[in-house]
Amino acid sequence: ALPKALVFAPRYLEDVFGGIRRLGEAAGALEAAKKMVYDMRSRAVAVQCRTFSLKQRARVVVVESLEPLRLAGRWVPEMVEIAGGAADPALEGKTPPPARWQDVAAWKPQALIYSCVGAPAEAARRLGVTRDYIRYRQGGGRMEEEGNGTPARPEPCG
Repeated sequence: ALPKALVFAPRYLEDVFGGIRRLGEAAGALEAAKKMVYDMRSRAVAVQCRTFSLKQRARVVVVESLEPLRLAGRWVPEMVEIAGGAADPALEGKTPPPARWQDVAAWKPQALIYSCVGAPAEAARRLGVTRDYIRYRQGGGRMEEEGNGTPARPEPCG
């Protein structure tokens, strides 16, 4: 018999949680998956409680690929909002097409997060992606790095 294939294409944070639960169920680890989702939701609520009353929210752009420039959509804008930032609402739940730096600059972000999909932050540095490069290309702001070394997809970041 062929193995069962699970399709996991989340658009919103709730879809991510549902996918974890389905994967846990398929793997015979439903209780562990439920606990993971509970813990993730609890952390998100704890963060949201601390940021809920912020008077001003920084305009945040999350970049997941540089060449071509691709902004993070799907559930990432929800995460930015939970963390106290303001993300472009047009990206929520969508897979954005390649973007242009002019469009990013026009949105006037106060923070730019480089969330290197497919490679850790060290790989981005090897590719020449530095804070100065981002400042030059984006025209100012701040860059945070993210990356845990676990590829999210097989192609390299960039």
